[in-house]
Amino acid sequence: MRRKEKEELERESREKRKSGGLKQICKLTNEQPTLLHVWRRGEQYFGLLAEKCITAKSKFWQVEALDLLLEALKPFVSVNKNEGTVVLGKKMISGHLSELCVLIKELVTNMPEKQARRAKVHRFCGRMFHILSTLKLSTKFLKSLDSKVHLVCGKEIGKAFLDLKKKE
Repeated sequence: MRRKEKEELERESREKRKSGGLKQICKLTNEQPTLLHVWRRGEQYFGLLAEKCITAKSKFWQVEALDLLLEALKPFVSVNKNEGTVVLGKKMISGHLSELCVLIKELVTNMPEKQARRAKVHRFCGRMFHILSTLKLSTKFLKSLDSKVHLVCGKEIGKAFLDLKKKE
C-alpha cells in the first residue's frame, strides 16, 4: 500500500511540473503583445482549453487546465481595461458560452474528491462568475445553463453563484 501511495505522489509531482510549464508559456505569450494578437491567441487558447477540460480523462488535468483558461482571459479582464478589450472579451466569451456552460456543468456535477482540487474548482467558478457579471453576460449565461445545473451550482459553489443570480 505504501509503495502505491509513493508512486501516485511521484506521478502527481511530475504532472504538476508539466502543467507549470504550460502556465508559464501562457504568461509569456500574454506579455506586451498587441491587442489583436492577444485576442486571437486568447480565443484559440480558450476554445481549445475549454474543450480539453470538458473531455479530460484525469481530474488532475481537468483542474489544472482551469488555471490556463483564466490565463487566456487575463488580457480581457485586467484592471487596466478599456473599451476595446471589454468588447473583445465579451465577443470571445459569448462565442464560447456553450462550452463554458458544459464545463461548469461537468465541474459541479462531478466535483473532485480531493479538497485542494475542489478549492480550485470553487476559485475558477467564482472568477468566471465575476468575469461574466463584469462583462454583463450573466443573464445570457444563466439562460444557457440547465435548470438542474442551477440547483447543483447553488449547492456546490454557493455564494458566488447566488451573487451572479442576484446581478442578473
